[in-house]
Amino acid sequence: MSMLATSSLSRRTIETAWGDVAYLEAGDGPTALFIHGVFLSADLWRAQLAALSDIRRCVAVDLLAHGASPLPRGADLTIGEQADMVLAFIEALGEEQVDLVANDSGGAIAQIVAAQAPHRIRTLTLTNCDAHDNWPPADFQPIQDMARAGLLADGLMAAAVDPSIARAALTDALESPDAVPESFLSAVFAPFADSARARAVESWVAGMESSPTVAIHDDLARLRTPTLIAWGTADVFFDRSWAQWLSDAIPGTVDVVEVPGGKLLWPLEHPEILVAHLRDLWTNTANYALLARYLDAWNRHDLDTVTDLHSEDTVFTLHVGGLPSHTGRDAVRRAFENDLTNWPDAHWEPRRRSVTSDRCILEAKFTATAAAMLDANGAIVPAGSSLESACVDILEIRNGRISRKDTYLDALGLLSHAEAST
Repeated sequence: MSMLATSSLSRRTIETAWGDVAYLEAGDGPTALFIHGVFLSADLWRAQLAALSDIRRCVAVDLLAHGASPLPRGADLTIGEQADMVLAFIEALGEEQVDLVANDSGGAIAQIVAAQAPHRIRTLTLTNCDAHDNWPPADFQPIQDMARAGLLADGLMAAAVDPSIARAALTDALESPDAVPESFLSAVFAPFADSARARAVESWVAGMESSPTVAIHDDLARLRTPTLIAWGTADVFFDRSWAQWLSDAIPGTVDVVEVPGGKLLWPLEHPEILVAHLRDLWTNTANYALLARYLDAWNRHDLDTVTDLHSEDTVFTLHVGGLPSHTGRDAVRRAFENDLTNWPDAHWEPRRRSVTSDRCILEAKFTATAAAMLDANGAIVPAGSSLESACVDILEIRNGRISRKDTYLDALGLLSHAEAST
C-alpha cells in the first residue's frame, strides 16, 4: 500500500454556491476528477493523484460534509445535491471537460453527472459502485438502519477519535483492514468529530434509495463517452455482475477489467492497478472512443457509421478459407453489406480490447443466425442455423480512421456450432 508516500499533498479550496469546496491536486494538463464515496474523502485517491500527475491535472474533491468541504445547504443531504455540487465544482475549476473517476456512492454521483452533462466528461471510469437499483446493498442495511434510528452520527463521532472503531467500520470494504495506516483513518474520519458533519452524513445515509440512478437509465443508454469499468471480484456490496450491467447499459464502454479478490475499496489497496488502466485509457482516449463507436455501429448494423470510420484507401480481409481482400471504402462497404445479408442478426460481444496509438485489437464472441451461406470449407450452412465463433479484429488506425481491418474467425467452430443447431 502506497498511501503514506503521498502525504505531502495538501488541501486547497475553491468557491462555489455551496461555499469553499475542498480538494487535493497534483500535476498539470487536462483535468481528471476523482470522486470518493460516503464516509471517505479525497484522501482515498492520494496514490492515483501522485502517480498520474505527469499526464493529468489530478483533482480529488471532498464531497459535501466530508473532508474539509462545507455542509449541505438544506437540512438533508442527498445524492442529487452532491451531483449538483460536483458540476458546480467542475465549472469553478474552469474546465470544459474532465476525466471522471469514481468509487462506491461516488460512482452513482459520477453517473448522474455524466447523464446530466455528458459534454463535460472526456472519459468515465467507474469502480465498484452504486448502479441502477443495486443500492443500498443488503450488507449496508444495518448501517442505514442506524442512520434512520439517529444512531449513525454518534458512531461517526466515535470513529473520529478512535482509529480502532474507524478500522472496524471499513472491515467489509477491504481485503487487509489491518494494513491501513492510522494516518489514513484519521484523515478520513477526523472531520466527523464535528457533530454537524456527522448529522449531515447520517441524513444522507438515512435517505439513500435508488430512484435517482434508476431514472438515468435512458441517459446512460445514450452515453458514448469512453467508459472504463474496473471491478473488484470479492466485493460483498456490489457483485461483479454489476460491472457487466454497466457495460451493457453504457454504449461508450471500452473495457471491463476485473480485479481478482478486490473488495469495495480496492483502489486504496491496489492503486497501481487502477493507475495502469487509467494511464492506458487517457493516453489512447481517441482510439478507445473510435473502437467503442465502431463496435456500437456494427451491433446496430449502422453501415453508414461503420463505413465512415474507414479511410478512403482502407483494406479489409476476412481470414477464413482464403477469401480475397477488399480495397477502398466502397468495396469494403459492399463486403460488409454482404456479411450482414448472410448474418442478418450478427452480434459481437466484446471480451478483451487492446489499444495503442495506431492499432486496436478487439477479441469478441460472434453470434448470428445464417440466412444461407457457404462456410470457409465450402459446405452449405442451412438457413436458420445458429452460429457462434471466437472473433478477433485487428484495426490499424491512421489519422483517426481505420486504414486496415483484419478479421479472424474460428471457421471450424462456426461450422460445428451450426451443425449442432440443425
